[in-house]
Amino acid sequence: MSYTPGEKAVLAQLRHLWSISAVREQQVKVLTTQWPPSHVETYSKAFQTLVTSGLIEHTGGQTFTITDAGLLAIGAEI
Repeated sequence: MSYTPGEKAVLAQLRHLWSISAVREQQVKVLTTQWPPSHVETYSKAFQTLVTSGLIEHTGGQTFTITDAGLLAIGAEI
């Protein structure tokens, strides 16, 4: 699958979060605080696309979960 630059950036951030804790459930705030103010709109759209693609599960709460497909996309072992 090909990704937009924004999606690639968010996936890289997910990879970083995964490398730190190896926990699927993450805080949205921890992810979004990494977004430069000038990129918030782009990264937010990318995040929603990753949700729609099934790489992330997010129900609108304060956490999101990296799915099996998401782990594969970031190069992590399931």
